[in-house]
Amino acid sequence: MDSDKKRTELAARDHSAGDRRWLWWMVIIGAVFLLLGLTYGGYRWYWIAQVDSRIAEIRAQGYPVTLEELDAWYEYPDGDNAADVYLKAFAAYAAYVPLD
Repeated sequence: MDSDKKRTELAARDHSAGDRRWLWWMVIIGAVFLLLGLTYGGYRWYWIAQVDSRIAEIRAQGYPVTLEELDAWYEYPDGDNAADVYLKAFAAYAAYVPLD
């Protein structure tokens, strides 16, 4: 009877040691993922701040930084130019329709 009792105690001890080992591995893996996530978030925050400050500098110099600002900023030249020729050509274009 004593040997059966010792076996169950040893089995219980081995089981709890395995549970603790599993728990420690989960804590370590969780800490690694947390560290990776914080590192990624920090770099992302840093680079977003850098890009925003650079865009602010460009805007302060009077240059456009969005497509809408670029469209409003660009002045179309007066008179005939190559763009007018292309516009007329595209307007006159007829799609090729094969004869059956």
